[in-house]
Amino acid sequence: MKIFFYSVVILLFLSNCIRQSKVIIYPIPAETVSNPKFQVFVNNKPSFVHTAPVFFELNNQDRTCAFTQFDFSGKVKIDVVVNGIDIKSVRIRPTSYGIKYKLNGNKISFELNKPKKISIEINGDIDENLMIFANGLEVNVPSANDKDVAYINPGKIELSSFSNKSVFYFKPGIHYVDGEYGILKLKDNQTIYLAGGAILRARIKAENANNIKIRGRGIIEGTTLLGRQPDYYRHYMGEPDTVKRPFFVYFKNCSNVEVDGIVLNDSPFWSLVFSSCKDVVVNNVKEFGYVDNSDGIDVVGSKNVTISDVFLRINDDCIALKGMPDDVENVKVTNSILWSDRACALQIGHETLMKSISVVLFSNIDILEQRNRYIGHYAMGIFNGDSATVSDITYENIRVENCERLISLIVEKGFYNKSSKRGKIENIHFKNIYSYKTADIHLDGSDEEHAVKNVTIENLYLNDKPTDPEVFTNPYVYNIVFKNDGKIPKTIASPIDKRTKYFPVDIASWCNRSLSDSVKGDGKGWLDLGPGEDMAELKGASLTLTGIPFMLSSNPEKGAIILRSGQYLTGQPYASYPIKIGKKLDYLFFLQATAFTDSFIKKVPPEVWIGPAGKLKFNQSPVGSDLWYYIIRYSEDGSEVKVPVKAGWNVEDWGIWAPGGWVSLLNNKKFYIQKWDNPYPDKTVETVKMYSSLQPEVPILMAITIGNKQQ
Repeated sequence: MKIFFYSVVILLFLSNCIRQSKVIIYPIPAETVSNPKFQVFVNNKPSFVHTAPVFFELNNQDRTCAFTQFDFSGKVKIDVVVNGIDIKSVRIRPTSYGIKYKLNGNKISFELNKPKKISIEINGDIDENLMIFANGLEVNVPSANDKDVAYINPGKIELSSFSNKSVFYFKPGIHYVDGEYGILKLKDNQTIYLAGGAILRARIKAENANNIKIRGRGIIEGTTLLGRQPDYYRHYMGEPDTVKRPFFVYFKNCSNVEVDGIVLNDSPFWSLVFSSCKDVVVNNVKEFGYVDNSDGIDVVGSKNVTISDVFLRINDDCIALKGMPDDVENVKVTNSILWSDRACALQIGHETLMKSISVVLFSNIDILEQRNRYIGHYAMGIFNGDSATVSDITYENIRVENCERLISLIVEKGFYNKSSKRGKIENIHFKNIYSYKTADIHLDGSDEEHAVKNVTIENLYLNDKPTDPEVFTNPYVYNIVFKNDGKIPKTIASPIDKRTKYFPVDIASWCNRSLSDSVKGDGKGWLDLGPGEDMAELKGASLTLTGIPFMLSSNPEKGAIILRSGQYLTGQPYASYPIKIGKKLDYLFFLQATAFTDSFIKKVPPEVWIGPAGKLKFNQSPVGSDLWYYIIRYSEDGSEVKVPVKAGWNVEDWGIWAPGGWVSLLNNKKFYIQKWDNPYPDKTVETVKMYSSLQPEVPILMAITIGNKQQ
């Protein structure tokens, strides 16, 4: 009887909490079509479900997710009805929220007692998923009696009306700006307020202005705007070459800027851009970027920027800090959820044409997805390709649910960089990083002066357990400290002992393929791609690459060891002959490459179009998988050690600008150096033998160098 009584009391209490909650559902323009897959009810009231295009690919242009939003206080019950699908599994993310649900047929039910932004994924589908943006109640909503407020009715916007008021209140309905690019310009002390249910189809720009605000619960939408595609897609999408591509919401040389509460849907280019600005606050912003280059938030040469409580699902970088030309200083990104379908979640660079990027905090962030890896993409990355010093950067309390690669700090000239000088990366601190996919860290300097220094990784977890990460470095990395739960730290002063002497190995006797390739497709020469793709100029060369000397074969017919892959050069052997070493050693350095992941393609997802449209570069093995391996055999006892070459960690396709290790350019192709630390330096290494794992990538070995520490 007591159990029954208490159960009734609890049910009455919960029912009373729901009755006392306040829910605001926004009106929706009559011509707006609701998403057919999902219906959402908040305390039994229907909340309109919008459709947002996501993850554009030329061969798959129709991916769409869904989203709904509402305001509330107290506690609310949410019911999600999924139409036309047999529900086998439900996932609500971020998983760190621990939201519990009930499933009854095709209805998912759960409760919220505070504002949250979540993704609901049915049967593991991360493309056609549902986002729910449960906002808190609005404050400081413009009053109807305020004489300084201009109320804008739906329809065409008369730009002349924006000259004599300080607040522009967009009523529910669809608004648009005439003109090729739909640009709405703001001046000093002006505010755009988008009421819930308002949809503004325009770009917004403010230049040399102070005290600018964009607020509300409405949507800025880019679908109808001209200039949505990068150059390499225009031919396929029907946009003329003369079309420009202005930013979506763009502030230049502005101060005291606030963007709060709105949704940016279907961004046509960089979505929310602050260039040479100061004193910026971004809060509770939700974004969907569909096309290439639709970066979520770009902080470019700006200072005193605070970004909090944002949800960004972007087909490029979610948060990007860049130069051009002013310094970036004092940036905080906190309490946010990031989803990159194509690039980085948290990116510093690639453009770093200024003196410094410094004092940056990324804190309490859930990275749901970082899906692709080309052009050097990681969940968290610093790519310093120009001349800046990037320093005093902190990443703390970051949860990465899925990523291709986890962390990179790279000083290297890349595709987007313009300076002839290199910069530095210094004083970087990672603390309480939780990854549920991989724990790989890539650190690469450019030279002694332009290095990666003073990096601390404190409390790194893989699947909620402390882990020692896979660490990949070149020689120009100094003072790396690993800490775990207060235990004695492990320090790497330098990945290669400074006293090391190098001894290049002449591997000509074991090479099986020429560096020349005089006729394409005759089955002979280099990779059989013809003279424009061969390495003929390198015959007999002695090279020093990032401080390591290598000797290339001088035999005109035997320039490299090239093995067959699972698909290409199938007439080649799958294993090499044993390469004679006959020395005790501390390190081996392999100069290697791979090719044929950029073949012309079948138009089938999940392959991705990049570069010149029509050429795919995504026939790649998964990151971390073995493409080939070396067997190291010792003389004394015949024991052997296997050294794997892993995709995306030790090597990438030689034609893709995607640092997957310690990289050097030869004839404008990417070659990679892999360092192996000998676990038995007192034993004599008798031979090294190379084996293909028969993946799509073709294994290529150009040279081997021995490294010995001098006592």
